[in-house]
Amino acid sequence: MLIATAYGSCGVHQMLDVVVLYDTSLSLTTADLDDQISFIYYLGFQLFLHPDHTNIAGIGVDNSSHFGWGLRDYMTTTDLWFGIQSNVTLTGGGSDLSPGMDMAWNNILSSNARYGSTRWLLVLTSTTVMSSTTSLDAMKAAGVKVGFVSTQPATSYTSLASDSRYIFGGSTWSTIGLSAQAVAELMFCPPYCESFVFYYDLPSTMSVTADTNSRSSGVGAYNIHCCGALASLEYKAATSGSFVLQVWRAEYLAYQTTITASVGYQSHTFSQRVAIAAGDVLGWYSAGVNPIGIASNCSGELCQKEIRQVTDMGSLAVGDYYAWSSAYAMPDTAFAIKFTMVNGLISLMKTLPVTGVETPYFLLLSVFDSCLNTASVAFNITTVVIPLAINNLPTEVELGDDVSSETLLIVINATDPAADSISCILSSILPNTTNFRLDDYLNGNCESFDFYYELPNSMAVIADTNSNVGYYLISESKGPSAYNIHCCGALSSLEFKAATSGSFVLQVWRAEYLIYQTTITATAGVNPIGMATSCVGDLCPQDIKIVTDMGSLSVGDFYDWSSASTMPDTAFAIKFTIVNGTVPTFSGGSSPISISESLTVGSSVTVVSLTDDFGDQFMFSDLINPYFEINQTTGLISLMTSLPVTGVETPYFLTMSVMDSCFNTASIAINITTFVQPLAINNLPTEVEIGDDVSFETLLIVINATDPAADSISCILSSILPNTTNFRLDDYLNGTAGMFLNAGAALDFKTVEEYKIYITCTGTSSTESFLTVRILDKSVTTPYTVPAWAAGAIVVSVGSVGVVLAMVCFLIVVILATTDEAEVMPPMEEDENDKTPLDDVAQMCKIIDRWEAEQEGVGEI
Repeated sequence: MLIATAYGSCGVHQMLDVVVLYDTSLSLTTADLDDQISFIYYLGFQLFLHPDHTNIAGIGVDNSSHFGWGLRDYMTTTDLWFGIQSNVTLTGGGSDLSPGMDMAWNNILSSNARYGSTRWLLVLTSTTVMSSTTSLDAMKAAGVKVGFVSTQPATSYTSLASDSRYIFGGSTWSTIGLSAQAVAELMFCPPYCESFVFYYDLPSTMSVTADTNSRSSGVGAYNIHCCGALASLEYKAATSGSFVLQVWRAEYLAYQTTITASVGYQSHTFSQRVAIAAGDVLGWYSAGVNPIGIASNCSGELCQKEIRQVTDMGSLAVGDYYAWSSAYAMPDTAFAIKFTMVNGLISLMKTLPVTGVETPYFLLLSVFDSCLNTASVAFNITTVVIPLAINNLPTEVELGDDVSSETLLIVINATDPAADSISCILSSILPNTTNFRLDDYLNGNCESFDFYYELPNSMAVIADTNSNVGYYLISESKGPSAYNIHCCGALSSLEFKAATSGSFVLQVWRAEYLIYQTTITATAGVNPIGMATSCVGDLCPQDIKIVTDMGSLSVGDFYDWSSASTMPDTAFAIKFTIVNGTVPTFSGGSSPISISESLTVGSSVTVVSLTDDFGDQFMFSDLINPYFEINQTTGLISLMTSLPVTGVETPYFLTMSVMDSCFNTASIAINITTFVQPLAINNLPTEVEIGDDVSFETLLIVINATDPAADSISCILSSILPNTTNFRLDDYLNGTAGMFLNAGAALDFKTVEEYKIYITCTGTSSTESFLTVRILDKSVTTPYTVPAWAAGAIVVSVGSVGVVLAMVCFLIVVILATTDEAEVMPPMEEDENDKTPLDDVAQMCKIIDRWEAEQEGVGEI
């Protein structure tokens, strides 16, 4: 069995161009400089110096820059060690990081880095002074990663580093000298593998010999420093055979699979990727001769020093333990393998709310494949509390011995995310004195703070002659001014002394944006507030801004006060008081909420409201949930993406916190539970009609059933009343089914006027509904009703015809009665069947009379 405990780290097979900015200022001792040299040397060892891998350059900085060495001057850690011994010296100037930043960007990283490399600026420093951020901003905009290793607190560099992970602060120089590995793992070694390869030499081009060991095993070149999933293995076999690839975790077998090898280069892709944790080790076992090619007597920093070998390991199962620490070591040995790891990590995407207590988070992950097969997993994550920190101490300030007026030396900034308030006290002064005091603002809040130059009621003032004028009470050239607001809170009251009657609009500005305004009096005109020109003392404002014809402004408007005129040595008879702001409070959303797991995207879930001081600004945390979003203006929480369909009640825990402009916080937890949407036949019950003369196949209806939790839905025809074979149901197995009249069906309205057809659909549950089929009688002809106008015309016509026929009959009778038969008819032989002329006429008249009588009812036909 062969296994590696390798040296080297994540700089192997990465292309890193790193500029180290080291501190050479007057504030350091020779021992401090030696600690920096040790750090740089060990960092080079951790990142693996090589023309194709990591290149490191060095620049010294005090209040100017001092070039040390270039990216390609030293390609081994030995060369780097001797190079920095001669190049790194204390220069003894002041402290300013900007000149070093300028040289790093202008001379190296902007033009001399390798194409495709990852560019880094790593700053070793004991200062936070930076007179200009121009080069720093340019580097970060160009994708250069910027990190800091410092004796100052880590929070001092939060806005300067590319990422808060790239800060190693609050340490001593002696500790920093021993922290290269920790810094490499913190900044340069990604915690997840993304797509990372591990090998000594590319297997396809590596010169190898056959391994003569049998019943043995082997591994790749390096320790696995990241977390992910094993995606592929490339190897070059010197002989044919098979081996069992193994993954070991703290000497326990975590995974194994058998791979068959033929002579030459080949690769194996893991169709089901194998989860790998940082620190896991790859190995393999071969019952016969090990087929993977070997290179003995390898050299260089990548050459394995402690590959371990054991024979006759025997059959092991996943979970078994083996004492690799006691196995035989094979120095200077490498194998022709290369393995690739890719991402397999759940990481934090958004800032967590600060609760001050251990807080559990329950993650439910569901997946669907292309055939809608599902799988789910639940994660339980618990947060820990971040301790209190004083972010800008220790530090130092300078003060002339001629200063006797009250002077603000520093505003101390302390943070404790879990605390509602933070109090600070002055515990001692060495040597003891009463010259200094500490005013605690409790979170930077004003408590109850008054801002004025002189009390308005006793201030001697003159009338302001300016009209249509705006004032911006700030003092930038000298401080602290009477009106400069240094703390956070809520405006409680305003006192002023008016020299004339009039009105003014009180305004609050934030970064030259108008955030609040209100009219104090009701009369327009000259500025009524009294003023004192040629004021004196430290509290006298030096450059109050003044502008005329400002025009009408609305809250949210911007005004360029930087270009306004200034009024030196001018004070106004005003006093305003700022007190602690109202702590924000959530309301609504506290009761459990139940929604359908099939809720439509965009639907409203609940509404939460927030109470705080008028005009305050808030910073909201996200809901930390991929399915829901909140409208920060209205407080409406709605569904952002479709919920996974689980088929069971599923809880979702939403937490949200808010911080106002004074760092007061409030949090709310919302408990949402989904309920299962039951199976439903959406278009039943209903009815259709069909004539009894239809006998060909006819689609009556397409039934639609839904069950969001079911993989498939089947529907069957359960019964028909009265029983018949005239109908059938074709099930399409996707929640739809067609109800058909069969070909050759025999429908008869006189026998059955309607059928009720019962259908049962089954998904995660079953439900039944019915279709009513009404039969229409197609054998009956609907009577035709003659219109009234047509009936009247027929009656008139029939009446006229009757009169004419009656006259004709009368004339015939008269003629026959008065005329001899011989005059009108030739002689005829007698026949016993012949009737007399009179009888014939009489018969005709009877027929006519009967016909006329029948016409009287013609309107009823």
